[in-house]
Amino acid sequence: MAQNVQKPSQEAQKAYKDKDYKRFLAIYQTLDSVRPMHPTVLYNLSAGYALNNEGKKAIETLEKLILINASTAVAKDSDFVSLWQTPDFQRVVKQIDDIRQPVQNSQEAFRIKQKDLHIESVGYDAKTQTFYCGSIHKRKIVQIDSKGNVSDFTKEGQASIWAVLGIQVDTKKRVLWAVTTAMPEMEGYEPAQEGKSKVLKFDLVTQQLLAEYAIDDAQTHFFGDLILHPNGTVYVSDSGYPAIYQIKPNDNKLTLFVKTSLRSLQGLALNKKGNKMFVADYANQLYVIDLPTQTVTALSLPAGVSAKGTDGLYFWNNTLVAIQNGVSPKRVVQFFLNKEQNKITTFKVIEANNPLFDEPTLGVLVGDMLYYVANSSWNDYKDGVLVTDNLGDAVILKTLLKR
Repeated sequence: MAQNVQKPSQEAQKAYKDKDYKRFLAIYQTLDSVRPMHPTVLYNLSAGYALNNEGKKAIETLEKLILINASTAVAKDSDFVSLWQTPDFQRVVKQIDDIRQPVQNSQEAFRIKQKDLHIESVGYDAKTQTFYCGSIHKRKIVQIDSKGNVSDFTKEGQASIWAVLGIQVDTKKRVLWAVTTAMPEMEGYEPAQEGKSKVLKFDLVTQQLLAEYAIDDAQTHFFGDLILHPNGTVYVSDSGYPAIYQIKPNDNKLTLFVKTSLRSLQGLALNKKGNKMFVADYANQLYVIDLPTQTVTALSLPAGVSAKGTDGLYFWNNTLVAIQNGVSPKRVVQFFLNKEQNKITTFKVIEANNPLFDEPTLGVLVGDMLYYVANSSWNDYKDGVLVTDNLGDAVILKTLLKR
């Protein structure tokens, strides 16, 4: 995909420099079909329309853009000079200001003071009131007890653990499930591990690794999250293949549940009945899978919001709570579902422009409270090395959900 985009982008830059704006626009129209809802593509596409005096299309494209990247650069970019004085452009500029307003309903739950962990996920055991956090960089899981004491859950030297992403705790069966993926951001990464992922099953009491599950094929796999069904089935999202996998309670192996055409599978959530699974396609939007039929359907959205860039996804009281880190500003949004759970009727922003946000990622529901990672360290690597000079504590926030 990167190769498909790089060459035409270079051609577009040359066309722009030569003031061949028709060619510039044509290239970005093509790129938009290849990379829909990409913020850079949308920005240059809207500029291309403006430079070719197609004001209506420029505004329509800007309206799409600001839902995923509310950039203030638009207001002063001379590529849009032909639109500056129009009511539609002024309306878009005001919408950018509105979207960028801080919304703060979260409070700090706890901190982890080890700077180089790069925390990605949170799990919770209601029986012991213990939180568990997955580390990308240090390839381990840490536990935080009810008094805030932090210690390692996983044993040192467990080579089978790669970067830890999603975590699920089965309180009744005293089991912790985690997905682990080999990636350059983890310590000890080797290029030969590229494209490999596993699901790990731990005894919650003894902390021993009970089993690991992987797909033995030539495909690239990137397990990002997982969800535990009330019937004991574990579902796993794979953005590499892409597909949803499952581990059935009595099967004890990882098998394909449904192959999808989605570009970047991330967060998973189950409705209360357990017959629908909601899936985040990071590059695009939200989908619902009817579990009995394995039918995948896009969830329609109301005007004024985008579900692009959703990482963590959680079902609560017939709403979907989405942690969006692939948008600007980064935010937590609550989407309200219709009775049939096949459409989003309205939404509200729970959190946005929080000064603690670096890269909010995954979380866990504890009753009506969402606990989530505020500042995962994805933006703090340089040439594959985690730069800790300016890193602070890993912060877990909490927010009370309301209808």
